[in-house]
Amino acid sequence: MKPLGFAFALALVLGCHGRPLIEGGAKTEHRHPVDDGRIATPGVVEPWQGAIELAAAEPGLLVELPVAEGESVARGDVVARLEDSLQRHALSQAEAELRETEAELAGLAADNVELRQARAELRVASAESARRDGEVLRDQPLARVGIVSSAELDRSAWAA
Repeated sequence: MKPLGFAFALALVLGCHGRPLIEGGAKTEHRHPVDDGRIATPGVVEPWQGAIELAAAEPGLLVELPVAEGESVARGDVVARLEDSLQRHALSQAEAELRETEAELAGLAADNVELRQARAELRVASAESARRDGEVLRDQPLARVGIVSSAELDRSAWAA
């Protein structure tokens, strides 16, 4: 009776599954491969066109390597940092020269203002001199006829 009990228990377990093993018609599953842009494989992966060369614009001592071998990087990621004390020093010198040149330019602008002021003063003085010369020319005929004294004429001529 043992084999019969075992067969009965097996039929009971398979019959209580809940869904029939075969539903009304066979369904076909269509699978489409999806490319997610990643490659997962053991071994070494090399680019199709050979090795990728990285180079700095200037030679220098490598002081930092922030990415590990095999780590993914994107365009713009820092993959190495060179020692840059010489470049920072050159930059600070250039900035100091810029400040000095700007100060000279400001001084020249101030000198330009002073120059314009001096030219204006010269024009005023020239106009004053021309006015005095005109007074002397006016007083000469008047001195000949005695309307202006010769002392006054001398003072006008001396001031001019």
